[in-house]
Amino acid sequence: MIKERENIVNDLFNRTIQLLNLLKSQALQEEIYFLPVGILLLKWINDSEERFKWNIPLECKKIFTSDLDMYMNNYHNNGFSEELYTMAAKLEHSNPILKGIFTSLCFYSLDYVNPKYLVNIFMSYSDFEFNYIDSERNITGPFIELFLQTLSYDSSSYSFITTKSIRELLVRLFEFDMYKNMDIADITCGTGGILAEIINECNYRDINFNRINLYGQEINFKIALIGKLNLLLHGIMNSNISMRDSLKDPILNRNSLDIILSNLPLGLKWDISEIGYRDEFKYGIPSTMNADWLFIQRGIAALNDSGRAAFIVSKGTLTRKTESKIRQYILQEYLIEAVISLPSNLYISTNISIEILIINKNKKASLKDKVLFIDASKDFYKRERGKNDLKPEHINKIINVYHNFSEIDEYSKIVDISMIEKHNFELDSSLYINNSLDHLKDAKMKFLSEVADVKRGLQLSKNDINSSNYSENNSYCYIKISDINNDTIEFNEENEKVNNLSDSKIQSYELKPNDILISARGTLIKLAIYDEDMPPSVFSGNILLIRVKHDYNPYFLKFYLSSPKGRELISSMQSGSTIIALNPNKLKDMLVPDISLEEQNVLAERIKSNETTYKERIQQAKKTYEQNLKAIDEEINYYINY
Repeated sequence: MIKERENIVNDLFNRTIQLLNLLKSQALQEEIYFLPVGILLLKWINDSEERFKWNIPLECKKIFTSDLDMYMNNYHNNGFSEELYTMAAKLEHSNPILKGIFTSLCFYSLDYVNPKYLVNIFMSYSDFEFNYIDSERNITGPFIELFLQTLSYDSSSYSFITTKSIRELLVRLFEFDMYKNMDIADITCGTGGILAEIINECNYRDINFNRINLYGQEINFKIALIGKLNLLLHGIMNSNISMRDSLKDPILNRNSLDIILSNLPLGLKWDISEIGYRDEFKYGIPSTMNADWLFIQRGIAALNDSGRAAFIVSKGTLTRKTESKIRQYILQEYLIEAVISLPSNLYISTNISIEILIINKNKKASLKDKVLFIDASKDFYKRERGKNDLKPEHINKIINVYHNFSEIDEYSKIVDISMIEKHNFELDSSLYINNSLDHLKDAKMKFLSEVADVKRGLQLSKNDINSSNYSENNSYCYIKISDINNDTIEFNEENEKVNNLSDSKIQSYELKPNDILISARGTLIKLAIYDEDMPPSVFSGNILLIRVKHDYNPYFLKFYLSSPKGRELISSMQSGSTIIALNPNKLKDMLVPDISLEEQNVLAERIKSNETTYKERIQQAKKTYEQNLKAIDEEINYYINY
């Protein structure tokens, strides 16, 4: 039976794609994407009239009768396109839930299409039947999901669509709460995939989804219509998708929603004039470069006193220094329950890794001042087109850990807010789920930021380096990662040079004796100390500077960073899917030995003495080696000549 349903869905999908390919010559692809789906929707409405109590005007019904044969024979002169549009408009007027779906989405380009093609589409769908009670669950719902997912691959305009596995994960986070009447919303609903997934979950668990009220908010008119179409084909007649800007307008009524599930638009820039009603932003206004925390605060305000939310965000949302105060205030009100780190490369449009931020306005008393971190970033498999995806076992593992609030080595950890405060309220799971850090937390350690300043280097264009107006006066070596080798900075004629730097750049980026440099790009960790006898230099943006304070020895610190333990800690802080990078804010939170300066100085002298002895012995060994080679060569010459 299941196989038979799959075959029907695949047949319906393949036929729709074939029809789209035939229409390509008639209009732009974007204009006809939903034309066949609109005709399919008409067929479904006709077949499901009794079940959903559609109000179908009499003149609209003839299109599905034997009159279609007449249209087929007279398509070239009967005004079929105009009649189809008029009929769809009347159907919308008689059924307000359909408003705009035909006239503004599916049929707005009918004038560009030869009526013959339209009649062919009707004929192609005529042998499908949608008049039985599970048609939406088994056929039209799975069909529209498959169609939209394919659209996300084929058109950049739809690449934002949330993948199936992520939708399933989001919905299952709160699956135990869906037995009762609830108000559930997606505040950036897009094409309605997450809301439709709620219905799939209800069907799977035999829950009456008519007891659940679904709401969506979407700024793009066309995308909102697709969302309404998506939910209709899943059999949802009581949804409410509002075409409004979530930044400008409050989400529905304040303190009204039980659950919010949203895939937030990542990296969305905004303007102060765009945020309208501002009373809900009590935790602070973020940078205009990222609107994430505006959406989240809107969502928090819309939740009732027991409400919960799951937002898909980026790692930057959870770590940006400019938003630390917002995170601090929300954490201190005990609203953040969990953070789930997912793999990179899950989306069509981006390779970045994503996070799920879970808000709970009614946390358990014993967990109020704690946050559960789950690092599922390494659990994935490769699917088509080089993208990553989650298997059911990956989703099940996340769900079980979250529901049980359990800890698993190197996978999940319950962290006190006091510890998060020490990390400047960053919510990066790698800061807390790390055996090396756990092993050191009770030792005599302190944060690197307490003993040194850390900053990224100077990013220069090629025009700034070795420019034509270069002169030796006021010039600086521009140190790159390739200049750091064998724990030292190599200076030679190949070093790139810059000059005419502003006083502010010189003050910020000129190296001083005892500065430690560490590579910020690539898997290979390179370290070196800038010494007094080295030429004036600045350092590139791919290098981090560690400038120790007066109560810490730079040679001791460099030795610790270069040690196996230090390198292990640094490696755990690196991130990135295609380019491995080291974030300076993460490096600041690295634990280093908390021992007295006197002890450090003694150890540093031993370190330098050991290095000196090592180099001297290397030189001596090299000298002995060369002397022996010379002696052997002379002996060979002796035997040859005598």
